[in-house]
Amino acid sequence: MITITFDQLLHFHHKIIESTGGSAGVRERSVLESALGKAEITFDGQELYPGLTRKISVITYSLIKNHCFVDGN
Repeated sequence: MITITFDQLLHFHHKIIESTGGSAGVRERSVLESALGKAEITFDGQELYPGLTRKISVITYSLIKNHCFVDGN
């Protein structure tokens, strides 16, 4: 199972902020952790979001919807 960690996500966030501008930081850690958790959901032993592309898609959707970063949502 492919997983994306909290630290990896923060690293990507900082890289985006560096290249596009804005303020780095997490508004609510629990909301960010929830977005990461969505990518790991299974049903009947099967991943609902298998593969890196699907995991990143569901995480990105959650980040945009829930505005867990100070800037760069």
